[in-house]
Amino acid sequence: MKKKLNLINFNKNELKKTGNIVLLFISFLLLFGCEKFIDEEQEAKTWKIQIHLDIPDLVLQWAVFDKDPVPGFKDRVVRWRVYQLKREQEAKDSTELKMLRWAGMNQNWYYGFSDVTGDQVKILKSASVAQHGNNAPDGKKWIVTKIVWINGEPVCWCLPIEVKKGKMIEITMNKDNVFPLAETYDKVMKQ
Repeated sequence: MKKKLNLINFNKNELKKTGNIVLLFISFLLLFGCEKFIDEEQEAKTWKIQIHLDIPDLVLQWAVFDKDPVPGFKDRVVRWRVYQLKREQEAKDSTELKMLRWAGMNQNWYYGFSDVTGDQVKILKSASVAQHGNNAPDGKKWIVTKIVWINGEPVCWCLPIEVKKGKMIEITMNKDNVFPLAETYDKVMKQ
């Protein structure tokens, strides 16, 4: 009789262990299923950008702007043009002239980043991919970079994009789609 009781107790314990394993498995399934549902719901509320930098040995700082920074850049150059031209005319040599020209481009382009907080500025390295997602409203945005030097020339990107919730936009930054910063600066200075 004792053996039967032990057998019954053994089966109850074994059933408890099996039941606990089944409950644990069901809990994982439910948790994974809910997580997947939450991810899908979040996906539908978020637009995403994937950026690839197709220029070797380069590191960029970039941000998403809600408005085109180029008109503001041009306006600032116009406002400072008389002062800048006077400084450039007083340059002692071509090296100082280049430095003053660079300073005029630099300060006026970077001013566009003054409304961007530090946590909104991202880093992108050559041969890597950056992803950014946001639940801000859909619409026109600009991918804007700070200035870098390529072959002795100041270069940046200002790429207009159209974002839509639930969609991923893929962008490749390369030499073909740089913003002509120096050319734009020189045209405004000559107006």
